[in-house]
Amino acid sequence: MRQNNTTAYLTGLLLILLFSFSVGGCKDTKATHEAGKLESCKVAMDQASWDTAITECGKLTTDEGLHLTAQSYMARAGVSLLDILTSMTGGSAAVSGLFSAVPSTAATAADVKLALDSMYLMKAPGQSVYLEALLLSSLLVIKELQGLVEMQVAADGSITHCASSGSIDGCAFSLSLSQASFTAADVLAGATVIPVELSFTGLGTTFYDGLCGSSGGDTHNTKVVRATSNVAVPLTSPVTYYPIDITEKMTINKCTASTTSVLYYNNWAATNLTSTITGLDKLNFYVKIDTGQNYTKTFSAGMTTPASVSLCNADAIPITGAADLEINDCEILYFLENLNLN
Repeated sequence: MRQNNTTAYLTGLLLILLFSFSVGGCKDTKATHEAGKLESCKVAMDQASWDTAITECGKLTTDEGLHLTAQSYMARAGVSLLDILTSMTGGSAAVSGLFSAVPSTAATAADVKLALDSMYLMKAPGQSVYLEALLLSSLLVIKELQGLVEMQVAADGSITHCASSGSIDGCAFSLSLSQASFTAADVLAGATVIPVELSFTGLGTTFYDGLCGSSGGDTHNTKVVRATSNVAVPLTSPVTYYPIDITEKMTINKCTASTTSVLYYNNWAATNLTSTITGLDKLNFYVKIDTGQNYTKTFSAGMTTPASVSLCNADAIPITGAADLEINDCEILYFLENLNLN
């Protein structure tokens, strides 16, 4: 009986040892496998084989692997963060150093966005990652602004655009009335007012798709603003002037910044970054854009009393709130008239 008990004990002990070895062997195999994937990733990067590096590094799910994947996308896009930071140390026009790195093709822009996607998946990104994400997201925001407001860098390094004067009147999308001067002939038969239309067709969906990853719009054509013309009503004493009824026919484009959008990444990076590098505060585009501010245009040509027209109105198209991830033309036009990156 004692021999049987001894045999059973030894058999059980042997099974436990075998199980321990098998589990340990699996752990070692898994660790070795992960180390092999990391090595393949680094070898491809060392060889500047970026397509291969993106594939190999993309197999890793650790923070290190995600960061290496992001760096591979940046390299394939030809983006050097060191060069950007070096060029941003040039004084008041430091932000202009970003412009040479703005993606010039859809492919390079897509790689920069994929780099941001990879960084955002990291569980514990450090300050260097937030800095990289702020610079990369700024490149993509500037890319959208370049197409919208003809933004460019002057010879002295200063940044100019169609609203540099502090007014969007120089931009292709500026607001204008159907006529800028008035006569008695503009008073319709049997009427006592001069009818005028103010049309605005929106900034377009392409701009918002680039910032937020989606776009939409609101339309209204019923809001009427009263102004006073400089056309005198005959035989009135004291002299009175014909009123003008400005009917707004507006299409307002808008978007909601998704959690994988360029604008969301910009806010994520800027919020978490604690660096004091000069000029980085100018790259917090989300805070500059999502202000909840309305855009108001004042018309005075041909009027004795100027008319102020707000693009968004409580009884037509409501104003969005600040820092609510909802952006529309009212906020964008306000942002553009106050845009200063120098």
